[in-house]
Amino acid sequence: MRVIAAQYPDVRLILGHSCYGAWAEAIALGAEFPNVYLELTAAAHVYGLIEWMCREAGSEKVLYGTDYPWFDPFVYIGFVTFACISEDAMRNILYNNARRLLDEQLGA
Repeated sequence: MRVIAAQYPDVRLILGHSCYGAWAEAIALGAEFPNVYLELTAAAHVYGLIEWMCREAGSEKVLYGTDYPWFDPFVYIGFVTFACISEDAMRNILYNNARRLLDEQLGA
């Protein structure tokens, strides 16, 4: 992913499941590359991970995801809203980041 992120800086790369299990590497990529985003599907249940992502990569780089229907979206909203992060960070994860990426994609 590092090679791809560096070679294609205009392509937005969403790390599905945040490279499940390779947390440190995924978070480092999100922190280093403006075009790399972390995604919460199947990862949000890991205690402290959302806080770690926000602290190291910034809440602007974390995207809400659930893998519905396998995981209940309300549980994942709970993982975000009960994380020890600011309300602004919660808004970024649950809404602002996806909105910004879609607006960029659509040229809005």
